[in-house]
Amino acid sequence: MKDPRFRNLVRTRYAEIPCAGQPWKRPLVNHNKLLWRYAGANGVKTGWTRAAGPCLVASATRHGIRLISVVLDSPDHYGDTRRLLDYGFRRRG
Repeated sequence: MKDPRFRNLVRTRYAEIPCAGQPWKRPLVNHNKLLWRYAGANGVKTGWTRAAGPCLVASATRHGIRLISVVLDSPDHYGDTRRLLDYGFRRRG
């Protein structure tokens, strides 16, 4: 999150890019639901692997404080992430 280009990329909700050889653009939608549903959310990455299951690395900033959460192998990775970030903001505030 120290690199401004990375921060800009992972907080982007929606973008369109040229589609090779076509007159239209290709839509790209960020699947990180927190970007739309959690105040201060500004990244980072959703994912899934066989070893780690459903994953979410999330970042949120409130009142100048940035927190990062990592949740692995959770059937409720968004809910778990919200609870972790809420806990962190309560403790830091």
